[in-house]
Amino acid sequence: MKLKGLKAELQQRRNEWILELILWVITALIVLMVLMPVWTMHLKYPIIVENIFGIVLAFQVTRLLFLHPYVPYMKSVRSKVGVLLFGLLVLVFALRYFSGVVYFIKDVGFYPMFSGMEAEAVWALERYMKSQLILSYTAALLGLILLPIVLIRVIWKQYNHR
Repeated sequence: MKLKGLKAELQQRRNEWILELILWVITALIVLMVLMPVWTMHLKYPIIVENIFGIVLAFQVTRLLFLHPYVPYMKSVRSKVGVLLFGLLVLVFALRYFSGVVYFIKDVGFYPMFSGMEAEAVWALERYMKSQLILSYTAALLGLILLPIVLIRVIWKQYNHR
C-alpha cells in the first residue's frame, strides 16, 4: 500500500516538472512570436534584452500567480518565502529596466532604426513595438506587485493548516 502511494507521489512530481518544462518552452515560443516582426525586419534593436526580460517576466509571474499549486518548487513554506523575497528583488530590477525602456521610447525613439522603410510600415511597426513593450512591462509589474499578496495568503493558509 505504501509503495503505491510513493509511486503515485513520484509520478505527480515528475508530471509537475514536465509541466514546468513545457511552460518554459511555451514562454520561449511566445517571445519568438512577439519579437518576430522586429527580427524579420533585421532592425538594430538596442533594447532587445529589456524586451525579452519584460515578456518572460510577464508570462512567468502570471503563471506563478495562477498556477502556483502546480509549480514543483513551491511546495514548502521556505520555498514560497524564497520566491516572495526573490520576487521583490526582481521587482526592483524590473522597475530599473522599465525606466530604461521609457527613456528609450521618450528620448531616443524608434525612428533611427527605421531608415529606408516606407512611412506606413514605420508607423505600424512603431505602434506595435511600443504597445508590446508597454503591455509586457505593465503585466510584469502588476504581477510582481500582486505576487507577494498571493504568496502571503498561500503561506498563511499552509502555515495555519498544520
